[in-house]
Amino acid sequence: MKNKPMVSIIIPTYNRPKWLKQSIESALGQSYSPVEVVVVDDGSTNTETRMIASQYPQVLYVYQSNQGLGAARNTGIGASHGEYILFLDDDDWLVEDALSSKLERFYSNPSIGVIYSDLYLTDANGLVKGCYYSDRPRPLPSGDLYKTLLRRNFIPIHSILWRRSVLDQSGGFPTRFGSPDWEALVRAAEFAQFDYIDEPLGFYRLHDQNMTLRLDLVALEDGIVQKYIAGSHRFDQLHRSERARLLSSYGLWQWVEGDPALGRHFYRMARLCDPLHPYPILLKCIMLLGRPLGRNLMHLRWNLRFQLKKPNAAGYFLSKAGKNIESHD
Repeated sequence: MKNKPMVSIIIPTYNRPKWLKQSIESALGQSYSPVEVVVVDDGSTNTETRMIASQYPQVLYVYQSNQGLGAARNTGIGASHGEYILFLDDDDWLVEDALSSKLERFYSNPSIGVIYSDLYLTDANGLVKGCYYSDRPRPLPSGDLYKTLLRRNFIPIHSILWRRSVLDQSGGFPTRFGSPDWEALVRAAEFAQFDYIDEPLGFYRLHDQNMTLRLDLVALEDGIVQKYIAGSHRFDQLHRSERARLLSSYGLWQWVEGDPALGRHFYRMARLCDPLHPYPILLKCIMLLGRPLGRNLMHLRWNLRFQLKKPNAAGYFLSKAGKNIESHD
């Protein structure tokens, strides 16, 4: 193909140079070209990150004051030129054909805006332990994923190749501190079509520094996204029973792990949507038991659920956190 489109691989990093070199080299080693690699240093307090990036003349290194992961990704978007964009965390890496495989799918279906794939799961040393979607039924979700993504984010960010136009239209990533992935995907799913490739095209490293281990921060971040969803125009277009079910699940997650006042707020919204729906009624019963007992019951349910599944990322986080990382589905 003449005049092949540029792909930008954006690697945000902050005070974690340990695996950065492997991420950069996997981006530069893609079988597809042209590729540009942008490393966005989000205010690291060491000099090692800059030194590592300087070893690769073809890498654009951008430094900014510490503003959070979403802001770093948006900075990378602004500094890049690709028609397609992939975000690669500094502790993960790609297989050699990651870009070429996904671009072939884009070429065959111009209506697709976002393509994701499976990933290998590895331990901290890079030893493969399984696959991210090992426990999910096939086929994996595709097409209009708006309703699917309202439950939770099930797509790892570096498994995704985006059309730049989708990111432009959705507004990129929220710039608050925390994990911005879920909201960015929900915003994209409000109008964009998704597709998937059912093979592992990258590596997801599981280790004790993964942000997902902080359940309190996860719940607080989820609450922000859940409030955005509940107030959005497309959410209002769902059937009242769907809204009641989702709002009840948001309320349960916030009640047991996040902001109990927000949990009660979602409960009231669910009752207004459909007073006779069983989910709000069940949520009210759990809330009457008290928060500590309700939390213990939910932890028991989630632990039993993951013990019956094949090894996966959620199960890893569950065992590490000692409680739960699966939330509200």
